[in-house]
Order: sequence, then C-alpha cells, then structure tokens
Amino acid sequence: MPAIFISYRRSETSGFSGRIYDRLRAILGNANVFMDVESIEPGEDWRARLRERIARADIVLVLIGAEWLTLTDEHGRRRIDDPDDVTHWEIAGAAAQGKRIIPILLQGAPLPRRTDLPALLAPLADRQYVEIRHESFDAGSCGARITQVHVAQAFQSLQHIDSDVGNFCPVQIQLFELQQIFQML
Repeated sequence: MPAIFISYRRSETSGFSGRIYDRLRAILGNANVFMDVESIEPGEDWRARLRERIARADIVLVLIGAEWLTLTDEHGRRRIDDPDDVTHWEIAGAAAQGKRIIPILLQGAPLPRRTDLPALLAPLADRQYVEIRHESFDAGSCGARITQVHVAQAFQSLQHIDSDVGNFCPVQIQLFELQQIFQML
C-alpha cells in the first residue's frame, strides 16, 4: 500500500485535515496515512517522527487554506518564510526527497505563485492541485478528487515493463493500487 503524509496548518485547516485523514485511513489503514496529531505519541521527538514519516511517504498532501500563505508569527512575519515553520520544513523536506507533492486547495484558496513562496518552496506553485470545498466534500468521493487524475498521470509517466521479468515496477504497482483504492471511495 502507498503511504500518505498530510501537511496542514492546525490553526487553519484542521477540520479538513481530520476529514481527509479519516477517509484515507478507512481505506488504506492506520499505518499508511500519517497526520501529526493522531500519529505522534506524547514525549516523542516530533521532528524526528515527521522526518521519518516524510521519508516513508509516497505522496505528501499539502492542505492550503485562504490564509496559508499570509499567516504571521508573533513578530508579524509570514510563517511560511521561516525555515523552522513546521509547514515550510515539511514541504522543503518532501521536495528535497523528490516526493510527489499534491497541493489541496480548500474552500477556494488560490495556489500560491512562485514569487510569493520562499525559494525552497517555489516548485509547489508548479504542482497540479486539487480543489475541495465543504459543500462538495462527499460528492463524487473526496479521495478520488485528491488523487485520481494525479495518480493516473503518474502511472502513465512511470509505465514501463521489465523486459526480463515482464512485471510492472514496484512504484507502478503502488500507483495502480492507489488509483484503484480512490476509485472505491
């Protein structure tokens, strides 16, 4: 089964993140979907745990609400510009590892422009995104909207058959499984 890491801002998108987490976990199982609040034990080194789960992830979902880009710290600086900001740190880490990153735009939030993002996060603006709204969360299946097109595109781009063995490569099998799962949601 593919592994999914959910990156979100608690102050802005915790409701959506919880719904998405529950939906994905019901299909993929607890071990294959990671969200910090549900998956880190008290007293555990949370940065080490996040680092480990990002490394294990096949897909990183980045939930983006209307204030995602403009939220500020106690000094009035944009949080996304701070390398120690957890959201910045998660996305930069996933990008450095070459993870498939899918922006999830919530309630009409725009995809940030490259020029509005710190340099390490600028590639996020080039990723195909998925839009989710509260009133249509269940219409046509949330999980399918999150991954169907993106997984299908990834599946097609990775299609190759090992000529010696005649089998699909492991990444292709994972993408195919994920596509099938989300069509059932």
